[in-house]
Amino acid sequence: MNVQELERLAIASHDGELKECDYDSGELGDYEQFMGIRFADRIAQVRQHYPTEPIIVADLGCHTTMAASQMNGFEGVAAFGLDDSPCYNPSHGLPKSRVIRADLNDMKQIPDETFHYLLSFNCLSYTEVPKSFPEIFRVLKAGGIADLDLEFWLERNVPELRSLRMRDCLFMVGIHSGYRGNLEDYIKHLKELQQTGRSGVLNMDCRFTRFEMVKPTTKPA
Repeated sequence: MNVQELERLAIASHDGELKECDYDSGELGDYEQFMGIRFADRIAQVRQHYPTEPIIVADLGCHTTMAASQMNGFEGVAAFGLDDSPCYNPSHGLPKSRVIRADLNDMKQIPDETFHYLLSFNCLSYTEVPKSFPEIFRVLKAGGIADLDLEFWLERNVPELRSLRMRDCLFMVGIHSGYRGNLEDYIKHLKELQQTGRSGVLNMDCRFTRFEMVKPTTKPA
C-alpha cells in the first residue's frame, strides 16, 4: 500500500468528519525522552532496507495528532495518526487524510505490512495486548521497527505477554532507565522491584524488529 492509497483509506475511516479540539497532547520529543529513542535514528535504520520509497510511519493512539504532525516534518517521511477516537487539532497541520480511525485490537481495514515504523506511547495499556500486539506486528513491514510503551501491570500483562506467539520477530523489552533484556528476564526484574517496595504501574518499552526478508532482484545464474 502506497501513501496515496493509505490516505484514501484514512478518509474512508472517518468520512472526513473528526471531532476537533484545541488542546495538545505529548510531543514527539516527550516520546523520545521517556522511551530512550531518537526518531531520526529509527528512520535511518529502516531506510537501509527501503532506500528509494517514502517511509510510512504511524503514531498509534495519536489522540490529538501532535506527534504525528511533527514526524511528518521529517524529509522522506509520510506520517499518520491512528486512534479509535482521534481528537483532531487543526493547528497541528496534519491533514485529515493522515488521520486513521481504527481499533488497535482489530485493524482489519489496514493491509498486512503497511508501515515501515510504528510508535506508541501511553496508549497500549487500554488495549487487549494479546490482540493489539499481533495486530501491530501484522501491519509492520519486513525489516520495520515498532517502539511501544506500555504501563505494565504484573497480574495482567505478564500472562498476556507470555501468551504471545509472533514468529519472525525479535522482541526486546526494557524501561527508560536503561534495562534491556528478554521478556522472562524483564518479568524477574519487575518482581524484584516489587519486593523492594515498588508496586502498581510500571513502564515497559518494547521493540519489535521484523526479520529482514531480502528478495533477490534477479535470478541467480
